[in-house]
Amino acid sequence: MARTILENIVIQQYKDQTFFSFCEYTNIRFFEILYFEKGSGRIKINGKTVNYTPNSVFVFIPDDIYIVEAETATSSIAIKFLKSFFRNTNSQNQELPINDWFRKIEEILNSESHELREMHFETASDRSHLVSLVNMVATEYLNTQTHDIFIIQNSLSVILHLIAVTFNS
Repeated sequence: MARTILENIVIQQYKDQTFFSFCEYTNIRFFEILYFEKGSGRIKINGKTVNYTPNSVFVFIPDDIYIVEAETATSSIAIKFLKSFFRNTNSQNQELPINDWFRKIEEILNSESHELREMHFETASDRSHLVSLVNMVATEYLNTQTHDIFIIQNSLSVILHLIAVTFNS
């Protein structure tokens, strides 16, 4: 199930899937986080194959093309930041530190470390924090009764910061 929030972010959550259509290339995607909560299989990224296991986190940049080949039932969450998120200064995004995020993400895109799409954390707590935040964003996003935009915005801010720090270390 996909839904657009903040006009420029798409969050998709899949439970116990063996086929994924969400990884189709879209030229409006700027940056994407893909978290595998459970399951195992392979992910082909730009022609290279990498295995995924529970708690694997991948980051994709513009022009990345990937295909998920599940071996076991897989649950995942994808957070897709559209290009317009980093360019838009509409009133809904005015409170977000978009320029800072864009600069950090741009550094990642221009560094050699972005060739490694799976995130490798220095500590288990860093991975745990990122996973908790991704789950919190997805839960809040899908809960139409409480849907607290403040929680979503601030969690996304911390997620982007953790990614920037991980790739810059």
